[in-house]
Amino acid sequence: MRIRNKPLILGCGNIFRGDDGFGPKVVEYIIKEHLVSEEEVEVLDVGLGISQVLLNILSEEEKPTKLILVDALQQKGTIGEVKVLGVQDVPDHRSVSPSHTFPNRDMLAQLEAMGVKIYIVACIVGYLPNEVCTEMSNEVVESIPKAAALAARLALDP
Repeated sequence: MRIRNKPLILGCGNIFRGDDGFGPKVVEYIIKEHLVSEEEVEVLDVGLGISQVLLNILSEEEKPTKLILVDALQQKGTIGEVKVLGVQDVPDHRSVSPSHTFPNRDMLAQLEAMGVKIYIVACIVGYLPNEVCTEMSNEVVESIPKAAALAARLALDP
């Protein structure tokens, strides 16, 4: 993966685990609705491969100017609520969501120390089935346009 010196939006999550597919669905919406142009912002669905992508970015000489991760968040609160988190809000590397490992805080902190601005657009989720299921809760589906607009704005704002 070759990263140019521009913002990067990454959709993280498992589309086969209900609401955990939030991140990939948001980046799909950003692309489909043309919320950002390819020339200004890279937008990628990384699925469950966020750790490998972060390692690749760390090893590249040229870094993105901003990194916006879009992911599901399992915590108490209102299902469908969208929050912007910082690196300090990411669980440590030993913390695991029932659906996947949350992005590694140490790698994000290293990128931040290298001058990459880090934002995490997270949605509180409720439906994380143990079996394969692509259906998402209505509250999370309804939050996709809001999260997409927020991620696009974070990427484009100076």
